[in-house]
Amino acid sequence: MDEYCFSSSLTLLLCCRLPLLIAILLFLLFLLLHLLPLQITSLPLLIMTSLSNIFIIIVMCGYSVYYIDLIVENEKGI
Repeated sequence: MDEYCFSSSLTLLLCCRLPLLIAILLFLLFLLLHLLPLQITSLPLLIMTSLSNIFIIIVMCGYSVYYIDLIVENEKGI
């Protein structure tokens, strides 16, 4: 059981929390660049928005896999 908990925690960290942190940082950087009165072409903003969206999708998929894994493990235990 401890081995399962460790692998679930590692999965949660790598698939959910780390990409979520990166997505939040990218979003904050995106907002900062939008608010600063700099002449920046729209390409870097588009790239950062796309990266942020990709990380958010990874987070959602990671949480789905994590919770499905927990449900399956609970069903096996019953």
